[in-house]
Amino acid sequence: MRYFSLFSFLFLFSSLTIAQTKTVDNPLDAIKPSELRTEIAATITIEDLTKHMKVLASDEMEGRETGTSGNEKAAAYLSDEYERLGLLSVTKDGSYLQPIHMVSKRWEKIDVTINGEEYRHIWDFYALHKDNAGAGAFSFNDITFVGYGIEDDRLNNYKNTNVRGKAVLMYGGEPKNSNGDYIISGNKTASAWSTDVSKKISLARKKGATMVFVIAEDFKGQIAANRKFLMGPRVSLEPPKDETTEKRSTFQYMVINPEMAKNMAGGKLKKVKKYRKKNSRGKSTKGLKIESNISGHMIKKVNDRQTANVIGLLPGKDKEKRDEYIIVTAHFDHLGKRGSDIFNGADDNASGTSTVLELAEAFATAAAFDQGTDRSIVFLLVSGEEKGLLGSKFYTDYPLIPLEQTMVNVNIDMVGRLDKLHENENYVYVIGADRLSTTLHEVNEAVNDKYEKLELDYTYNAPDDPNRYYYRSDHYNFAQKNIPAIFFFNGTHDDYHRPSDTIEKINFNKMSTIGRHIFHLIWELGNRDEAIEVNVK
Repeated sequence: MRYFSLFSFLFLFSSLTIAQTKTVDNPLDAIKPSELRTEIAATITIEDLTKHMKVLASDEMEGRETGTSGNEKAAAYLSDEYERLGLLSVTKDGSYLQPIHMVSKRWEKIDVTINGEEYRHIWDFYALHKDNAGAGAFSFNDITFVGYGIEDDRLNNYKNTNVRGKAVLMYGGEPKNSNGDYIISGNKTASAWSTDVSKKISLARKKGATMVFVIAEDFKGQIAANRKFLMGPRVSLEPPKDETTEKRSTFQYMVINPEMAKNMAGGKLKKVKKYRKKNSRGKSTKGLKIESNISGHMIKKVNDRQTANVIGLLPGKDKEKRDEYIIVTAHFDHLGKRGSDIFNGADDNASGTSTVLELAEAFATAAAFDQGTDRSIVFLLVSGEEKGLLGSKFYTDYPLIPLEQTMVNVNIDMVGRLDKLHENENYVYVIGADRLSTTLHEVNEAVNDKYEKLELDYTYNAPDDPNRYYYRSDHYNFAQKNIPAIFFFNGTHDDYHRPSDTIEKINFNKMSTIGRHIFHLIWELGNRDEAIEVNVK
């Protein structure tokens, strides 16, 4: 890879089939500049999207899991495409890769036996790598039941109770009274004791407990919500730690189903239920000691893992505005392989990645005709999204373009399918556009009214959306840095995060329409007189 001058960048385009230098055979030559925008948007085609998808969602890429050879192959393909298009490098070594060092953790051995009965991980209980030390074997002859594990002015489950060095059993959530009001808040709104399990886990740890078992009455639902974190290694950006360091900490916690809890409680099950009823009446309780033989293993394997974001720059044509940047993102990683199953991730997110490649080609074509954007465009394809938005977090923590010069983020994650709420393909969910900038929302609406006329569905943009999609894709890390961001999404489907998310189920017509809409949005953002600014607190 290498840096290109603007002259060599334009010269490179003489070899492109869709953006040849002006000759009598080139149909774009006869088009007036004012009409060229629509014609270039039309180069975002079903055929080209399919071409990219066939590579990215192929078995050869092995699901593109972060830190694997399949992920590296995908990054190499994306880099080759950037070079073909003549995008500029912004890295020190002149490549399109921003290297990222991650740490991979997985359960090497995890099991639980309670009073002689064995229980299986994910089927009966679950434990997340990031929350546990992975200290090795554990064994307890008794456990202390602490109700809901709450210590608050309205309810104290640790009254006259010492849990130092002990295992603790508690219910998830918080109690409600007979009117259905939460005891802590006094109304229908749940407090942080319900919405943030780490609050009660941190309290138990602070009090010296060495292990916590949280009873989840909606256990199956929690498994579904944590599926992608349970299916494979947990990858983080934290510095590498050797196994010796990991074993210095002994605190562990896991979420268990109600049947495991009944076995733990044994003959004191009625008393456990009695304590719970007291809590629902707002009465504090002290810890209940329960004789129970509990043993098992929680052993973690820790390895270093390397990955990279892929980033290319298309400079703006206006000398004064080219230092303002639009960053277009999509994640190219997915879930990889599990045994013989390959999670090809066609919709999630070869669809967004392919769309970004087509956008890059369209704007490079426009630049070759001196009809591009005044502002510069950065095409950023990130890894590690499936591991917790790690690639975009790394970029926003260590940006290659100054964040203060980054005007807006346009994020594309899953745009190739229909969900069950729509029969017509002519829709897209829009998330986040008005969270920091009403102007961004207004520009997106106006562009859509003029060009593709999609149904812009804001269902998942609601602040109380239980799916919390606003927090679940890469735009969020930009929003966290106070950069206006807009996220395009098609909703989930039965193949979401399953091996059946394959290319033959992709609706390429829908993809191309959304791609053209995003092209017009970026064109408008890149050429408008005033920059998009934060105007919502």
